[in-house]
Amino acid sequence: METTVIILLVGAWTEDDPPVKQAGLTIYTVGYGSRTKEELLNLLTMHGVEVVVDVRRWPTSKLERFGREQLSRWLPAEGIDYVWMGEELGGYRRGVQHLLSLAATRRTCLLCLEMSPRG
Repeated sequence: METTVIILLVGAWTEDDPPVKQAGLTIYTVGYGSRTKEELLNLLTMHGVEVVVDVRRWPTSKLERFGREQLSRWLPAEGIDYVWMGEELGGYRRGVQHLLSLAATRRTCLLCLEMSPRG
């Protein structure tokens, strides 16, 4: 059985231009860039994200609120689980099956720094 993965960019569309819903597995992605904690949280909750998967190989940030330690505290406090997969996905692709199994059961969003997938 082939799995279709659809990656939707959180915050990349407007209400007039919603994402196309298709059959298959959906994984959202969001970059925190220069967002505030509240802006990121609003995007995640607006799209019903249940788990954030941090794909950064080195999960640190100049913006303290987006470091691994801080994210692993404040996201669960807001009802969103945090999973760091930087060793599996950060520059590597060894953890794709783990990611797919997680996304098959919960609304999943990949987190990275870049606000645009183009970098």
